[in-house]
Amino acid sequence: MNADTTLNIHARFGTLHDYFSILEKRQAESDEKDKLFETLSGDFFTYADRDDHYWSGYFTSRPFYKHMDRSLQHYLRSADISFTLANWKAQSSGKEWQGTKMYDSLIDARRAMSLFQHHDGVTGTSKDHVVIDYGEKMVAALNWSKMIIASAAEYLLKFPQTRDQGLKVDEEHSVDQLPTKSVVEDGGTVVIQNSLGYDRSEVVCIY
Repeated sequence: MNADTTLNIHARFGTLHDYFSILEKRQAESDEKDKLFETLSGDFFTYADRDDHYWSGYFTSRPFYKHMDRSLQHYLRSADISFTLANWKAQSSGKEWQGTKMYDSLIDARRAMSLFQHHDGVTGTSKDHVVIDYGEKMVAALNWSKMIIASAAEYLLKFPQTRDQGLKVDEEHSVDQLPTKSVVEDGGTVVIQNSLGYDRSEVVCIY
């Protein structure tokens, strides 16, 4: 570039110190020494090369699916812990737990989350039909995780198997809208699980 004078370019390597030193030197040599640097203000929305195809980067692209991924991580961790505790209790007590049959679903849920966390998934750079497929797999993984959590909780708490309705986890997820909270009817039972490895105090809102 420097050798081609028609380009009117002089490129060089430099540090931030080099950059600001030259900037200050040019300002000192300028005829308008009192003039401040021009500033821009306003809404700097991200660059779009066409239509609404914004180059918004990792942190602002496809926030809906990033939210779903974070939710799946939480539910999957709780499902892992619940499954482990219930399976350990079943083996140590000799009492059968039906949830052991859900192990394949737990593996599938892990794979669905891992698939989305591929560099073309969680970054938000996939094509629309690919992202929709990711979303469908994550919703299925969320539902599997919730089934395992509910089944393990019922087993660990010795809920009677003759009950008409099983436990429902607090949110319902879908592919195309934000999760909705489950409503607890009067007289319902609420089970709260701490999936962390230590005690904590937290406010829990019940609808």
